[in-house]
Amino acid sequence: AEFSTEDQRLIEMLAAHAAAAIENAFLYKQVRSSEGELSQRNDELELFNSLATAVSSAMELEPLLESMLERVMGLFGAEAGEVFVMEEDESFYHLAVHRGRHRASFWERDHFRYGEGFVGAVASSGKVAWSHDPGLDPLYHGEDGIGTLAGVPLAARGRVVGVMTMAFHGQRTISQREAGQLEAMGAGVGVAVENARL
Repeated sequence: AEFSTEDQRLIEMLAAHAAAAIENAFLYKQVRSSEGELSQRNDELELFNSLATAVSSAMELEPLLESMLERVMGLFGAEAGEVFVMEEDESFYHLAVHRGRHRASFWERDHFRYGEGFVGAVASSGKVAWSHDPGLDPLYHGEDGIGTLAGVPLAARGRVVGVMTMAFHGQRTISQREAGQLEAMGAGVGVAVENARL
């Protein structure tokens, strides 16, 4: 009895405004999410374009690897990364490039044989792999806080000519889509490595 018809109209009007504000906030969030996704896709396309350019040009090997590693790390938000390249005699993979704030290598050694350790396992499988507990590898001596290591084979002409590894803080889940992207990028870098050597 204390509320008049006018009071009821005001309350309904305020409720309608609140509902409109909630709907606008929801739509704004969707637009921002779409913008972020579009920006991510553009970054991915730009990286693939860079790979295509690198594959078709005669670049020196080390600058090529540094450039590609930094671009891939930036795209996936990695803290640090490195690239191991197969020796000419194909006996082992040696550390060619390291980037990031962490020490010069994640490992106690700078070379791995085919199938040896995380790097060698990625080389032998020819597939993108990741570990959420890198400390289980007895050869690992990375920094505290690194919870995920990802390994990407650099493939060319049916063989793995190198392995790119990236370190992430905490638990970093890698989706199937991202694994497919990394595999495609690895193939592009692998061909670029072969071309640079030739």
